[in-house]
Amino acid sequence: MTAFVVLLLVVRTTQFYLFYPFQLAVAAAAAAAVVVAVVVVVVVVVEVIRVVVVVVAVVVVVEVVIVVVVSGIEAVKVVAVAVLVTR
Repeated sequence: MTAFVVLLLVVRTTQFYLFYPFQLAVAAAAAAAVVVAVVVVVVVVVEVIRVVVVVVAVVVVVEVVIVVVVSGIEAVKVVAVAVLVTR
């Protein structure tokens, strides 16, 4: 019985020291994979937000240009009408 207990202790100790580092390595790799995945998701979200901001800025600039052009056309019409009326 004592030999069985000693053998059991040796086997359990050997299993602990053989597999514990492997379990730590697997846990560390899984944690690193989760961190990398979170970083990738954050980077992708930031880039999508950046693209949306650029698209909105371009749309705003185009709208401002359209308003300026239309206002210029209207101003030319007013001046033309004023010139025609004063003649």
